[in-house]
Amino acid sequence: MPAVPARSISSRQVTAVVIITVLASVILFGPKTNGSQWAIVMANSAHGPVSALIAAVVFQLLTLSTSMSLTRRWAIAIIVTTLLGILIEVIQGIIGRDAEVMDACNDLLGALLGAGLAVLAVGAAEDRSLRVVSSALAFFAGVLIAAPVAHMAAAYVARDMRFPVLMDANRSLGDFFVTSYWLHATHEILPADANPIEPGELGLRERDAERLAWSVSVTEVPADWRRWNTLVVELFNAAPTAKPMQLRVYDHRSDGLAMKHGYIDLLTLPPRQRIRWTVSLKNMANAPADKRVDLSRMQGLLLTSSDGERSPDLYVLNMRLE
Repeated sequence: MPAVPARSISSRQVTAVVIITVLASVILFGPKTNGSQWAIVMANSAHGPVSALIAAVVFQLLTLSTSMSLTRRWAIAIIVTTLLGILIEVIQGIIGRDAEVMDACNDLLGALLGAGLAVLAVGAAEDRSLRVVSSALAFFAGVLIAAPVAHMAAAYVARDMRFPVLMDANRSLGDFFVTSYWLHATHEILPADANPIEPGELGLRERDAERLAWSVSVTEVPADWRRWNTLVVELFNAAPTAKPMQLRVYDHRSDGLAMKHGYIDLLTLPPRQRIRWTVSLKNMANAPADKRVDLSRMQGLLLTSSDGERSPDLYVLNMRLE
């Protein structure tokens, strides 16, 4: 029996493997975010398009390497891309980078999108059922990948349109730029005595604090505050005891947790009362050098419990300039 010649590896196959390696490296060693919401959302959502490209290349590599059916190539491209995404997350966890389940989910969505588009590009008429299924999955995967980006874009538009409102628990996307540290904040209806005239008002309330500290931050505020006179923070303390609080307002010189710069104001919230906490912007601009802020280059504010205790009965309603 004559010997079967070994199948040579073509330059197109080598190119496909190189492209997959480069794309996987983009996910594995991509730059870390700067903490901005847009950067976080884009970094997470980028897994989708990159994985879509990987799935399409894997599909093409299978086309070049084997004569298997279209359905098998589609399925294998999805499985390989998803497993590669999971492996990348595991490696990221080992080397000290963020490893997130959501990233792996975006990798799966990207695999469905890329493999589906690849089927549409090469599918024959007899593969109509696969084309329908893969197209439907690719469409929904694309919608899910794009949804966080659209949501983020809408939040930035809403923030600029509503300024000088910095945060409002009763408006759609009103707390998109609010970060709750060491606790799980939920939207809950205020007790009836908080607003007897308009029942049903919502507040941001602490749930399941991981530590004793209570901290809520508003970031990426519009930078120029010079047209206004006062920062107003509305809170409701539903507890039967007073609650000491600290408000730190900071500019471009530091982030929200650095605690090296920024104007600090203290207030004790009376029990079972709604409070309108006001802070003069003029006082912020004229404070001593280590506490002074540049009103033309503001960055955010940090609201914390200065007694270090949990505050499940504290509601944050809104923050705004007047």
